[in-house]
Amino acid sequence: MSGKDICDIKHGHYIAKLIVSFVRTHFIVIDLTIHSELVEAATLTRKQLELLARLNELRKAESVEDILKRTPNMSSLQTKIKALYGSLSEITHSATPQPLELLGSVDVQNGSMTPVYPEFSEHAYTSLSHIALSVLEYFFWADKFFIENFKDYDTLWSSEWILRAAQAYEAIISTEPVVHV
Repeated sequence: MSGKDICDIKHGHYIAKLIVSFVRTHFIVIDLTIHSELVEAATLTRKQLELLARLNELRKAESVEDILKRTPNMSSLQTKIKALYGSLSEITHSATPQPLELLGSVDVQNGSMTPVYPEFSEHAYTSLSHIALSVLEYFFWADKFFIENFKDYDTLWSSEWILRAAQAYEAIISTEPVVHV
């Protein structure tokens, strides 16, 4: 949207800020996952789902006031990623001890301990998959939004991008993770 005029787009200023927030958070959640900060990555992935739900709600809302001060409704998401929301909420709220296992564990003489500094966990692959699914959900929203609002939007580029993204995702999930001992 850089350099695009959003003044005539319904809810344009709100949408533009949500897009920037999605992109900034995406960079952060990738870094957290790379460093196996998986509880924090899950918390921000949940935020991303809420943001995506809000973008979808804005497409249908006549007035922003209709949706302000309400938690976005996950049913407005276009993909089955909405099924992750409950698990991500459980992690976010530390509602039970089980999600805290994502903090990792290190064997010590008398059993195990939770390290302050994270160590790689194979759960990072799951986190990466959730991030990729959030990008897919964003793509479905953004592709339609840009087609509807910008005549110069390159649909050929977007078609090629989604194909490359799907191939990259398939390559990631079909590769057996290498565990270093």
